[in-house]
Amino acid sequence: MNPRPADRGISVLCSVILVVVAGCVDESSQRSAVTGDASAPTEGTPVAQEPRAPSQLSAVTGNADTPTEGTPIAQEAFREAARLGKSGKYKEAVQVYSRAIELDPGYRDAYVFRALTYQELGNFAAAIRDLDTVVALDPSATSCRSRADLYARNGYPDKAIIDYDKFLELNPTDAGGHRNRAIAYGEKDDYRRATAGITKAIQLEPDEPRWRFDRGILKAQQGDYDGAMRDAEEALRLAGGVPDLRPGERRVTDELTFNCMRLIADLEKAGAKRAR
Repeated sequence: MNPRPADRGISVLCSVILVVVAGCVDESSQRSAVTGDASAPTEGTPVAQEPRAPSQLSAVTGNADTPTEGTPIAQEAFREAARLGKSGKYKEAVQVYSRAIELDPGYRDAYVFRALTYQELGNFAAAIRDLDTVVALDPSATSCRSRADLYARNGYPDKAIIDYDKFLELNPTDAGGHRNRAIAYGEKDDYRRATAGITKAIQLEPDEPRWRFDRGILKAQQGDYDGAMRDAEEALRLAGGVPDLRPGERRVTDELTFNCMRLIADLEKAGAKRAR
């Protein structure tokens, strides 16, 4: 049985939220090496506030504050570049990461973080060149994951899937990897593989609310509003439920809770329309 066409309002909602979630790595609001903590909504109502996109930077690359490779003088330059990046001085950070690379041409982390900083500057081509170098220096699962995340964030799902496949061959129980590959399949409108991938992530981490929310979005896109509602409600439950707010206070500080509430509200509207 083919799924019924998705309601236009739900389709718009899903498009907006998938823009937010599609580029995320296996993040738990982890601290970005360049920009700091991923921000979450701090005010506004579920219907009035757009969700903020989390940091674009990959959390799988390590901690810029404590480099674990490179010569001592190259590490010193690396730390300086990281400080500049955290201050939002991305152009200056790129220059200092480049100096670290000149001092140690095999310095993998310097290439990785320069790539991430290029991404902040909108220079995708330069970022990919650096990650290609990283994969050549260290063809590990982590390197493939970093490049896959970058491809996914910039609208290259086919290339992202190739790298996610390599990553998952070596890390078959990584729920975040299965989820990210699923989102890439969703970008290609391959909802069968996308739903299967999210379901695999749920099997691996059944108490993780983000995977339930993501599957709810995919189901809503396919017009399966009942299934989407079940996943959205379960995601909200796992995330801690509706916040206990003071009278007159309508703040939702947790981004996932906010998005779950927004999805549930829009699914309820879609259901009311169908009932009329």
